[in-house]
Amino acid sequence: MNRLIVTLRHSILTLASRGWSARRIARELAINRETVGRYLRSKPATLTLGFLEGELDSKPAISTLGSEALPAEAKPAISTTAFCPGRKSDCGPFSAEIEIGLTSGLSLKRIHQDLVSDHAFTGSYQSVKRFAHKFAASIDPPFRRIECAPGEEMQVDFGSAAWVVEAGRFATLPGHIHPHKQALAERGPEHLLRLCRRLGPACGAWAEAMYRHRGVYGIRSLQGLLHLAKQHPVHALEGAAAQALERACFRLRDLRALVTAPSNAVQLGFLQAHPLIRDLSAYRLAFPT
Repeated sequence: MNRLIVTLRHSILTLASRGWSARRIARELAINRETVGRYLRSKPATLTLGFLEGELDSKPAISTLGSEALPAEAKPAISTTAFCPGRKSDCGPFSAEIEIGLTSGLSLKRIHQDLVSDHAFTGSYQSVKRFAHKFAASIDPPFRRIECAPGEEMQVDFGSAAWVVEAGRFATLPGHIHPHKQALAERGPEHLLRLCRRLGPACGAWAEAMYRHRGVYGIRSLQGLLHLAKQHPVHALEGAAAQALERACFRLRDLRALVTAPSNAVQLGFLQAHPLIRDLSAYRLAFPT
């Protein structure tokens, strides 16, 4: 049994002689109040401790937090680490249910809930926790042995990894990469064009005409068109794409300028004929060739 050093025992007796309570002494010296009470009871002849009777007979604390209050009469503390004599646990009649729950892999919280709901258990969760810790130490771990004839079964571990090109260099085949893990540009221009067609007919027509006009350099413009669709409404982007296609503007900056232009701007188209304008054939009489 652990014993305190002489100086600490002397401090307990000295503070008690000054009228300090056992609880105050334990808090001041950072020791358990039951230890203080045990040493004070062992020296009845050296001190007048009539004022400490209430403290010496105080109720011992249960070391696990969350327990319910103890009854009026003093009882020894419940140990959470070993089968030492003490207060009888409320979980004793339910040891079979607790064992089944532990072997089934249930949590202590679930075991406590099942005891309360199915068996009218009135104890606290901490009592189940203490009992389970003591009970689990006495349960042997399961041992399962699988027997088979030689060569009947075998274990194979496999996995996929990068191909070895040469010593120190690796490469992964495109077929081994999931499409969701490929970058947008790595999926090819056809994938980008399909996404642009989903925005609308004008956007799809502008994207196809731009890619035919600029070639591989237009892939960045396709990505920029998809990015503009996240910043502007689709109807505004459709109108800007139609204007850019009419004017043969195949630069992303031109498309961005059109989609960000004020909506009240009047766009005038080119007319091939007008009633106030003479036809070119009328000028042949004045200027014969």
